Amino acid sequence: MTDTPVFNERKQSLFRQASFGLAMFERWLLVALLAGMIGIAFVQVVMRNFFDSGLSFADVTVRHLVLWVGLLGASVAAREKRHLSIDIASKFIPIRFGHLLQSFLALITAVCCGMFLWAAVRFAGFMYEFGTGTLEGVWALLACLVLPISFFGIGVRFAVRMVLELRAFFKGVTCGNEAK
Repeated sequence: MTDTPVFNERKQSLFRQASFGLAMFERWLLVALLAGMIGIAFVQVVMRNFFDSGLSFADVTVRHLVLWVGLLGASVAAREKRHLSIDIASKFIPIRFGHLLQSFLALITAVCCGMFLWAAVRFAGFMYEFGTGTLEGVWALLACLVLPISFFGIGVRFAVRMVLELRAFFKGVTCGNEAK
């Protein structure tokens, strides 16, 4: 069965729609988590200063929300190609071969994220099994689920980038913007 151009466009359109939907979900989740983090911290400060009390879960929850916001922010940075990178070689090699280099680097990053994902899943399993952490049982698992979720998201983004950069290399694209 061969793909007709219309089918390819629909497939690509579905891919772009799914990518856009995931990006919107990430943005709203980040906004909600940040608002929750600020709200809990504000209520905690007010309760401590004016009522000599506080929420018993506030400090731990804010610490975990900081981790969630930071790692989901890293996933967004990877999506928008605004992550930290050292780019020396691109000054010395032709743009077309830059796609090959970027593909190789994306592969290495995706593999590293896969290894981190495996370790994060094991860590989450240990947290659940032993009920360790300050938020016993299921809550400890929910608090550390950000690790596998983030590494999965970042790894998938770099795997997709690897494919796009390879495709740009084999098509002979010389402009870096066309590989997106």
